[in-house]
Amino acid sequence: MGITFPKEEASKAKILTAYLNSKLAIWFAFHGTPSFGAGRPEVKQTELLKLPFPSKITMVEDSETIEQELLNVIDALEKSSTKLLTPSNEIDVSLRQLDLLIYRYFGLSNEEVSVIEDTVNYIIPASQPSQKNIPDLWKPINATTRIEYVDSLTTALNKWLQPESNICAKLIGKNDDFAILELSLNDKAANVEHKYVESDSSISASLTNIMSFAKVDLPGNFTLIPDFRLFHQDKLYLVKPLQRQYWMKSSALEDANSIALDIQTFPSKTLESA
Repeated sequence: MGITFPKEEASKAKILTAYLNSKLAIWFAFHGTPSFGAGRPEVKQTELLKLPFPSKITMVEDSETIEQELLNVIDALEKSSTKLLTPSNEIDVSLRQLDLLIYRYFGLSNEEVSVIEDTVNYIIPASQPSQKNIPDLWKPINATTRIEYVDSLTTALNKWLQPESNICAKLIGKNDDFAILELSLNDKAANVEHKYVESDSSISASLTNIMSFAKVDLPGNFTLIPDFRLFHQDKLYLVKPLQRQYWMKSSALEDANSIALDIQTFPSKTLESA
């Protein structure tokens, strides 16, 4: 499919090119194109025309500056395309620049960017897995990913708290399949050495400990109940499978909203007796 622009609108054509090659456009196409997740992914012309694109509306205050930066990236790519072979890392860097500029152009928040990035990087590839490759969405995660999740989770939860309060997190036990995350409510003025730490404790010992807090039997398969949460006094315990799908930044935002909803809808009598 080709899109033709008059010569005097070359700048608009280049901005559209940048937009259509961004993760934001992929995200919109994935949610608005029925055939994207079945068979060979494709975007029909009528569906492509539904993608939001700024024309006379100014998206952000520095939109003109961002437009010029987008043009600079596209022009640089156009020059490099005259080479016999453009290094893939050079193209990857340029595409990343386009993504960040498009996010600014549409005035997206950090939370919205996290949803888009996780969808394009992990969820879409997992919608059509191959026999030879296991999608990253299903693979185990490392400490760096857990730290990113906890940072997103605590940042989102802190928005629901009083200004003088703060949330700290601790991974109190894990094995190859699951981990137990403990969230505690602290006074922001308190001298908290670490916002997040990880312990090498056995998950069996940690589970036995939190089971003593529960008044009901805990589920035996946390893979089937990945959103298990146990509140005890000023602490919250999360038992999570150690797969990326449960530790993405967008997953942290969903968990934060669910936790806040749990607290808001908790029976007042139960809170008074806790």
